[in-house]
Amino acid sequence: MNAPEDCVVTIYWALVQLHHPIDRERRRELDDEISKCGKKFKSGDVLALVKELREKHQEAVDVSCRLKWDVVAHPIVQALTDRHA
Repeated sequence: MNAPEDCVVTIYWALVQLHHPIDRERRRELDDEISKCGKKFKSGDVLALVKELREKHQEAVDVSCRLKWDVVAHPIVQALTDRHA
């Protein structure tokens, strides 16, 4: 193992834990927030919605929140398909 790389990874996770509360409740909140994004894509500024979704998705990745395709992505794809057929 490379000691400097291990140190960087340790520092990264320490900072993530300070910035993101890594607990079950926050993961559930993130899952709910992201799952509801599909409804927002039916109207409004798509670029702003993508930016918002990207930020929430990055937080979900940071706290190891697993998102389900059929609950999160499929409604977004369907909303965009219906909107811009």
